[in-house]
Amino acid sequence: MKLCRYSLTPLSPWSGWLRSDTIYGLICWNMAESEGEAACASLIEAFGANQPPFLLSSAMPAGYLPMPILPAPSREKFRGLAAGDDGSGEKLFAALKRFKKFRKSKWLAASAWQRHKAGLDLARLFLDSPEAAAKPLSETAFEPHVAIDRATGAARAGQLFFTRLRYFQPEAKLDLYARCEDPDWLLKKLRLIGDTGFGQNASTGNGRFDAELDGDFDAEAFELPEASACLLCSACAAPDMTGLDGYYRVEVKRAKTGPGNANPFKKPFLMLEEGSVLTRRLPGPFVLRDLNADRRVVQIMQPLTLPCRLAEARKS
Repeated sequence: MKLCRYSLTPLSPWSGWLRSDTIYGLICWNMAESEGEAACASLIEAFGANQPPFLLSSAMPAGYLPMPILPAPSREKFRGLAAGDDGSGEKLFAALKRFKKFRKSKWLAASAWQRHKAGLDLARLFLDSPEAAAKPLSETAFEPHVAIDRATGAARAGQLFFTRLRYFQPEAKLDLYARCEDPDWLLKKLRLIGDTGFGQNASTGNGRFDAELDGDFDAEAFELPEASACLLCSACAAPDMTGLDGYYRVEVKRAKTGPGNANPFKKPFLMLEEGSVLTRRLPGPFVLRDLNADRRVVQIMQPLTLPCRLAEARKS
């Protein structure tokens, strides 16, 4: 499957971030509603058989990728970063402050990734792109709501609550990477999701976006023959995580089902975060089952990865 990239333009506030597993679920719901449950079941079966028809990343700021999760350089190596240290330690201290900020960055410029994907090293990335963090694309605000009494249709006294919303800058653009055989088919699905919105209060206009296929995207610049590692651009989990190796960060996922389910909550599970660097690919399949009393409820956690090599072999 060829690598392609879509450009997303937020059109309203979002209640959360658009992550890969959320998009998989929204596409399944869309297929069930527009093409029938059999089409949705067939799509899930393909993922369950480890033959995914497409792969999706999470959304990320335009021109950026997830910051690779890599070990920090040794003290000796870092001293070399503060070249020209006059012995007072001031330049070394300043370099340490910049490096600390760099390590906390969530995003890395895609151009820096392309230059160093054949020899990934946190120190080299720091020297190449010390200001790695993308400019803030949004601000968080809280929206007040009043609970409504269904019996009377009036507001309930003392039932004020707030939802957290992400308000984007007018010029905000996001990138979404995919591997697929039919980019136009996937574009239609993304546009349908963008038209209806996603997340909390999508029915009142939240979570909307527009999608376009990036015709200027150079896929070859992101590929690497004979890669020995890969960068996760998606949230990832599998029933069998045996053999997991590399540098990664885990997160507890607390997901919900779609509408119409008596129990809307799924069992929490652990997943790998975007930016994890794996030196051994998980075998899959990446479909989690038995998360809800309804056995039809599943979670698709199929990852999209970018190939790379580490600068130094990991010591066992």
